[in-house]
Amino acid sequence: MNKTLSYLCLLFFTFSISANSKANIVDRKKSFDSKAKFLISMQEIITSEKLTKDLQGLKDMMSEVDTTYRSGEKEKIKKTLSIGEAKLAAFQKDYTTFISTETKELMEAYSSQVTNAEEKEADKKSKPTIALTTTKEKSSEYYTIAKADFANATKFERDGNLQYAIQLFKRALNYTVLAFDNAKYQLPPKFANLSKTFGPAKESDTPLPAGTHTPAAKETKDTKESKTANPIKSIK
Repeated sequence: MNKTLSYLCLLFFTFSISANSKANIVDRKKSFDSKAKFLISMQEIITSEKLTKDLQGLKDMMSEVDTTYRSGEKEKIKKTLSIGEAKLAAFQKDYTTFISTETKELMEAYSSQVTNAEEKEADKKSKPTIALTTTKEKSSEYYTIAKADFANATKFERDGNLQYAIQLFKRALNYTVLAFDNAKYQLPPKFANLSKTFGPAKESDTPLPAGTHTPAAKETKDTKESKTANPIKSIK
């Protein structure tokens, strides 16, 4: 009786380890796919020639992981996943550095445009119209949100949470483009394509990560239309 009980306990323990191992592989595969797809979709928003080549390497790695996963060979799957996760982490780091630099450049360009516009206004020595004042306030609200998102993104980057960092840098880009658009400022040539990506109806295209808070802008017709996003068409 004791031997039978011991055998059953051992069998149950072995089965539990096997089940947990399988679940761990499934979870890792899901996480890898989600993060990789997110980065690949970011290519449609902003990228560089080097990053585009790196992205192709990531796509190839995804295919390799899929092929190995379908084989059902546990040890081979673990090894391939480990290689894929390492490559993904390296690319995340490179992309975070890239989008952080690009976002900062665009925000500084907006700030410079505001300064130039204010100087021209001062030279005219005339009171701004109500419409102009309203436009300036709204653009300022968008830019305030962009700055808050950039600060949060930088914090996430510093903490090593690159997935959320990229999402928030994207939001900062989004709101800076809206600030440009609302103020009728021309985007710098290298960022011109972003006006098509971030139109007025897409004010909040990326959801806020847990624990972050962006200062609320004054509620207007446009801010009411702001919706929780689909991070990168998919960071849902």
